[in-house]
Amino acid sequence: MVGFDDGSIGLYGTDSSPLSVWYNACSSSILSLKWGSIYFTDSKKKDKSTFEECWIVSWLCEFYVIDKNLKFYIWNLNKDIHKAAHVINFAEKYNV
Repeated sequence: MVGFDDGSIGLYGTDSSPLSVWYNACSSSILSLKWGSIYFTDSKKKDKSTFEECWIVSWLCEFYVIDKNLKFYIWNLNKDIHKAAHVINFAEKYNV
């Protein structure tokens, strides 16, 4: 995943050609972009309090984006491949 200054998002495989590009998907340049992850522990262990004992699995259909306007985008490709499933505007919510 790559975020661009114009708010576009690119999904790349192992070569230089994008698998998909969402042009101007966000309102401004992208500050951060992360795949969703699931953290879980072995249910047979009694002490599950340490992060080191957790496994991390990528949630391949979901990723998160924060743009320069402090909008937080939740993309779920199972729900809609053309736009974010949910957008939270932190600048508006917290009067930033």
